[in-house]
Amino acid sequence: MSNSKALYLLLAALLLAVLTSRWMLDGPKPPIDVASFEALYFDLQWIAFVVTVGALWVLMTNWRSSRQFPRPVILAATMLIYFMATGIPLTEKSSDWAQGSGGVASLLGTSQIHGIAQEIESHLAGAWKSGARRYTIRRDALTIETSAKPETLSPLTCGSEPAYFRFRYATEDIFYNNPAAEPYYTLLAKPPVPMFEAACRGRLYTFVLRPDDTLVVFHNLHERDPVIEILTRVP
Repeated sequence: MSNSKALYLLLAALLLAVLTSRWMLDGPKPPIDVASFEALYFDLQWIAFVVTVGALWVLMTNWRSSRQFPRPVILAATMLIYFMATGIPLTEKSSDWAQGSGGVASLLGTSQIHGIAQEIESHLAGAWKSGARRYTIRRDALTIETSAKPETLSPLTCGSEPAYFRFRYATEDIFYNNPAAEPYYTLLAKPPVPMFEAACRGRLYTFVLRPDDTLVVFHNLHERDPVIEILTRVP
């Protein structure tokens, strides 16, 4: 195939990509009877992507044989960047594509969140104690030790009920507007403030780092009378 024919394919793919981009979902639709324009546009974007890859392959093959750089390669590369940014080769669900959650920007945001969680984990992970009670914070798990048998909360022990274990920076919403937490709002005066949350079987443990490197843990802040403890790190 000649470079000119590859260029025609690229232009056709470009037109298809523009007319069926996710931003066109909010605009007027063509007068055709389909169950979901979201799914249709998603499939057409994939077709445009495949045509672009095929045209680029032809151009690169011709470049290698003729030793002359075909300028349509620039257009093909630009279109591939567009497809990567909008998530076409990175997601299999039209809903993810339509919401923009499968693109490179979304992946970079997820990577950034993971990096923040690792930074917070370095401050909070390990053993902490308050009197006879001891807490061990780990990624995806919380172990509580008292005079009774130690209890570990984790996705495996929480069963089918909703559960989460996460490191993040504290915001006012963690206090659930609970009057018992009012004296602790000052902890958020100088953000960012590392915290850890563990929710399992209807129980919620909220750990917030204090300026003196101690932890305050709230038991069930979503309830009226939460238990509040001050923890020190176990050497």
